[in-house]
This record gives sequence, C-alpha cells and structure tokens, in this order.
Amino acid sequence: MKLLVVGAGEMGRWVADTVDAAVAFCDADASVAADAAASREARHVPTDSTESFDAVCLAVPMSTIDAAVEQYAPLATDAIFDVSGVMGDPLAAMDAHAPESNGRVSTRFSPRRGSPATSRSSPQPTAHACSRSVRQ
Repeated sequence: MKLLVVGAGEMGRWVADTVDAAVAFCDADASVAADAAASREARHVPTDSTESFDAVCLAVPMSTIDAAVEQYAPLATDAIFDVSGVMGDPLAAMDAHAPESNGRVSTRFSPRRGSPATSRSSPQPTAHACSRSVRQ
C-alpha cells in the first residue's frame, strides 16, 4: 500500500511506523517532512503534490483538518483517515471531499495512551487495514 502521511510531527511519524506501507510524508515545513522520511524508509513529497496514494493519513492540527481533507482527499484512491483528535469535523469533510468509494476512518487518541477512544471505519479493505494498524 502507498500511504501519504500529511503532517510529519509525532502523530504522523507514529502512523508511518505503525501502518505497513510504502510511506511518503508531506508537511507545511518541508524540512520536517524530509527529516521524518530520512529517519525511516520513506520519502517526502511537496505539499502541492498531485501523486495518487492508496491511502492518505491526515496528522495535522485540529484547526487545519478541514482544509487538509479538502486538499488531500483527491489524492486517495482507496482510503482517507485522520489522527487529528477530533471526530465530527473530519468525518463531515471526508464525506464532502473524498470520493464516495473511499473508506473513511477517524480516530481520537494519542500514541502514548494506546488504542483509539472512538473510530469510524468502512468495509473497504485499505481503510480496514489502516484502522486495524492504528488500533493495535
């Protein structure tokens, strides 16, 4: 699976280390994305990339989640999920901007605290695989 992780901070790096995928990072600070990619078997892409990915993970601040969904949902061919920590807004934005066939997952948790408090998934295989990985 090809996975784009938007946001290369603690949560984005945790997702990259947790989900079994070929990872690419992008971040508003390109040097942060480059650093995250360099410290693991990953690469970085510019924030204006038009490359397609099987899944897109949004690991961005809560205040930017809606804009991130709008910008990056079109790059996901199978699934989009977020680890922003807020439930309602990301799911509504995903419903509005992600292709109907995409699986959607939203989680609210911290990698230090363990499994998600809540999540919404779909039977779509890529979404299920991402959801299963972050819950283990």
